[in-house]
Amino acid sequence: MNILITSAGKRVSLVRAFQKELKTVFLTSKVYACDANPELSAACVIADGFFKVPRLNSDNYLSELIKLCVSNNITLLIPTIDTELQILAENKKLFALKGIDVVISSTKIIGYCRDKRLIHKFFETNGVRIAQNTIKMS
Repeated sequence: MNILITSAGKRVSLVRAFQKELKTVFLTSKVYACDANPELSAACVIADGFFKVPRLNSDNYLSELIKLCVSNNITLLIPTIDTELQILAENKKLFALKGIDVVISSTKIIGYCRDKRLIHKFFETNGVRIAQNTIKMS
């Protein structure tokens, strides 16, 4: 089992944590990282390998990501920034067809999280405690 952490940037501790835990179960597994500028990414430097990927808004972002996963036997993809969540969630089945699991919420939940009013209502509806507004507006 190999893992790819996307938009790795400065997430050194995240890469190291996955390296440590993965090696306890799968000795030959690797934790890869990718970024649009991997040469500037500390996490890419300490990963078992890294890849340069197109920017998220590029037409070939998804196809390149899938190609990297397939050619490196990556079966688990871990996104790290909110801007990539929607596109990855929308295309989760495309990854699954290639045997790649994307650790991501549903598009519905991501939609809630991207809108403060929707997530507030979702929390209220589902009994999640939320901070109360104590500021009186005049």
